[in-house]
This record gives sequence, C-alpha cells and structure tokens, in this order.
Amino acid sequence: MSNFLPRRKITTNELALIPEVLLNLLMARLKVSFLPSKKYLPFNRKNSPVFYLPKKFEAAEIIAGVVSGLSQRLPWKSTCLVKVLALHKMLSKRKISHTLHFGIEKNTSSGLSAHAWLSVAKKVIVGDEDLQNFKEISQILV
Repeated sequence: MSNFLPRRKITTNELALIPEVLLNLLMARLKVSFLPSKKYLPFNRKNSPVFYLPKKFEAAEIIAGVVSGLSQRLPWKSTCLVKVLALHKMLSKRKISHTLHFGIEKNTSSGLSAHAWLSVAKKVIVGDEDLQNFKEISQILV
C-alpha cells in the first residue's frame, strides 16, 4: 500500500490512525459548516512555558502527515481550518501541547484571505503552505 507521500509504505502507526483521522476530519468539516466559531474554537489554556518531549513531537508529526495526506483524498473539501481542527482534537486527546494560528492576507483583487495553521514546539506541522504571505492576527495556545 503506498503512502500519502511518494516512495514509501504506510507504517503500522499511520494505518492505525486512518479511522480516527477520517472521523475527526468529518466532524471538523461539519462544525465549520454549521456552527459559529465560538462553539468549536478552543480557549487559551497555557500560561506557562511548555516543554516538548521528542517522542510527542514525532507523534504529532506522524498524525499531521496522515491528516494532510488523507484530507486530499476525501469527497468533501478539507480547508486549512478543517485540518487544523481535526489535528487539534487528536493532539489534545494525546496531551500534546500545540498552538493554533490564524492569519490574513490582503489581496488586491479579492479582498482578504484567511488561513489557519498549527504548530508544535514552534514548528508548523499543518498549514505551512504560503505562510510568508499571511500576517498572523491571533493564536490559541493549547
């Protein structure tokens, strides 16, 4: 079975994550479509410095890879916000500290564009495409 990334096989860990990722992407899509943002966005929960364990960071990267890869192969549109919310749910369940970032880009032709991304240990693991074009306006530490 080929992986979401070329030239490598899906690992057992990634294979085990697929049902959970599918469910979380579906639930995030439904929340974004039908609920106001105050119902599904988390509150800031961290006030003190966070220390990241290498094993937890590796786990976060594996989950992010499955979320990103699977989101491209679904019958519904998985926007950056949908991917960030699904990943947030999974990382929170595993007690991995992370930060949700929200930004905007001013386009002269179409007005404003919004973008969401998620970072662990100050490294963006989902939503890093075209980040240089976006200005961060908010972040939520979880």
